[in-house]
Amino acid sequence: MELFLVSLLFSLVCTVSSLTCHQCTPGTSLRCTETQKTCSPQETTCANAAVTTFVGGQSINVNAKDCATSSDGCGEVVSVNFLVSRVTVNVQCCNTDNCNTVSPPAYTDNNPNGLKCCVDENCQTTVQCLGKEDTCISAVVTSPEVIHRGCATPTSLVDGFNLGNVTCCDIRLCNDASSVFLNIIIFLLPLLDLKTFA
Repeated sequence: MELFLVSLLFSLVCTVSSLTCHQCTPGTSLRCTETQKTCSPQETTCANAAVTTFVGGQSINVNAKDCATSSDGCGEVVSVNFLVSRVTVNVQCCNTDNCNTVSPPAYTDNNPNGLKCCVDENCQTTVQCLGKEDTCISAVVTSPEVIHRGCATPTSLVDGFNLGNVTCCDIRLCNDASSVFLNIIIFLLPLLDLKTFA
């Protein structure tokens, strides 16, 4: 009987301490129905993200809400710019029940920051990086395999955008095919030396 009461008390404490957040995940229609979600013990914050996609001179704004961990990009701005399209995300978090009601503002810094990155492997086309985009990237996307090149913020790239294998550099026009290949060779040189002298 005592074991049953202890188990019941423990389950009540765990249930009471769980955070509740608004959840809203946009579908293909870019709209979502907002619901309430009880977060897992690892999810200690409620997140609210303003996602803006720029394509062909048009912008599409979408908001998403969910439970999150403190390492899920809270308070960060993420921007990926491939010249023909750009996606920005402004993530704000809070840590009380249902506190993620008001959506954060969209990230709208379109000011050139001086960095230029390659868009194709021979760097015949370039993109001017904007706002906090201080990194050139080459991202391999599978199914079918395509390499995208452009500018990005260095935070949360792989996890947030699921870009696959991403190579980053922070020097003007450093993400062309020859630079990426040279970076791989420079990375492997110490390993080759070890095998030679072993």
